[in-house]
Amino acid sequence: MSSSKATTIIGITLDDVCFPTSKQLDESDAIDYLSAYLILYTYKLLLEGHGYSFTIDHETEIICVAIKTHTHLIFGRTLEDIFSISYFDKKIRHLCHEALNEGFTHLKIKIGRDFNDDIRRIKVIREEVSYTRRVMDDSTQVWDIDQAIEWMKHLVEF
Repeated sequence: MSSSKATTIIGITLDDVCFPTSKQLDESDAIDYLSAYLILYTYKLLLEGHGYSFTIDHETEIICVAIKTHTHLIFGRTLEDIFSISYFDKKIRHLCHEALNEGFTHLKIKIGRDFNDDIRRIKVIREEVSYTRRVMDDSTQVWDIDQAIEWMKHLVEF
């Protein structure tokens, strides 16, 4: 199974969760803590995305409705897409300039989803920071050992 298929979103669970601390006066402010809790499921067993949105009062219902309304935008997409692993060139250039202006000497890029896209984004970074800065690759456990060795053979020049 390819790494992008493994991270493709195939289902969700959405819960409106309440931590009723006000009933027992467990907290000094004695309010209930409410949360919309979302789980994104992928083809790969145990590879899930989890998210919370904490609210007060009964705003969680609104958050849950908003999430349900937008789920069609995430089905069939990969976790990396949803969590902004892929930036457009203009955004990459902007982030590089910010990092340089703030004095960073090392930059990190998320890779591993799409080989050609990884190469394109690393080239953009190198255009902006040349080889005077270190660029670190982070595949976030997307590859197995053989894949990591193979991909890094091609990425080593950067």
